[in-house]
Amino acid sequence: MNRRILYVDDEQEALDAFKVKYRRPFEIVTALGPEAGLEILRASAPFAVIVSDLRMPVTDGMAFLTAAGVLCPDSVRMMLTGCADLDSALKSINNGLVFRFLEKPCPGEMMVQALLDGLEEYARRVAVRLERRAESLLRHDLRGPLVGVSALSGMLLGDENLSPELSGLLEPIHQAGIKALTLLDAASALRRIEDGDYVSEPVAVDIPAALNKAIAEQGDLARAKALAFDISFAGDTWDATAVCDRLLLGCILRNLLKNACEASPHGGVVEVSLSRGQHLSVGIANLGEVPREARENFFEKFTSHGKRFGAGLGAYAARTMARAMGGDVFLDCSLPGRTSVLVMAPVSGGRSLPGRAEAQ
Repeated sequence: MNRRILYVDDEQEALDAFKVKYRRPFEIVTALGPEAGLEILRASAPFAVIVSDLRMPVTDGMAFLTAAGVLCPDSVRMMLTGCADLDSALKSINNGLVFRFLEKPCPGEMMVQALLDGLEEYARRVAVRLERRAESLLRHDLRGPLVGVSALSGMLLGDENLSPELSGLLEPIHQAGIKALTLLDAASALRRIEDGDYVSEPVAVDIPAALNKAIAEQGDLARAKALAFDISFAGDTWDATAVCDRLLLGCILRNLLKNACEASPHGGVVEVSLSRGQHLSVGIANLGEVPREARENFFEKFTSHGKRFGAGLGAYAARTMARAMGGDVFLDCSLPGRTSVLVMAPVSGGRSLPGRAEAQ
């Protein structure tokens, strides 16, 4: 376990005292001033915790810890400050600059506990980074073969001389490959959204086609439960295309429709309503009521209500993705015996489509 602590101050006496006082159970390294601290960070193995005084000449503690975060993003940063610097310290915490600030003079027991908490937080950050790296490599390794299976099966299906028997065998393989790729891309997008580095790619999307595709993906479940879909479009005309994030919109529709199908009673009807103004509004309703005690946490991660299977990510992913698009998802249980969710997503562009579209 990494127990290396870097302490930065502009007073040699403070550095010497810190090193003597906390040399056990930590591995203490000190630096006289910010520039020396940055040189150590560039040249040395990673530090679990970096502690800095706030008030230092030329470069203050905030500027130093900001630079330290760039060099060592996993390191846990802490700041020592006096009462007069309280506002600055609170601002640094709110901005995510430091993990904790400690008021000078800091009692020994408080400092030891803070450093121990810092070591624990550092271990957590490293574990999360390694886990995400492993997930990324796994998705990358899986994607290549899936692309190959989907492409080859699609190419073979395009052969006019292919027999009906072979076509019947290849079509499920082709569709399974596409579905697996879609799920893999959705999982990757959700992770990037959670990490704050997802870049949306708005394109022109045929909304009725996207809806029909999401409904078709529920085919096995809908047939097993004898479900029907009732789709309505607001107004006499409908903008068939809208500029939005195709991947996220597809994931949102697929997850919420699946939830509605799973919650519906046998022989039920899943109602879908769409309207288009400044926002795309999609309402999905089904018979069956979310228990009152479960409504508050309906969109929380790993939350499931009365289902034997599933990870409890569907509603969470839908809301997270909608918010990444600048929209949101809302739960409506105002009508007894029914559950409705409303998706709001900003869109732009589009063309007018006369009449009403129907689900295929």
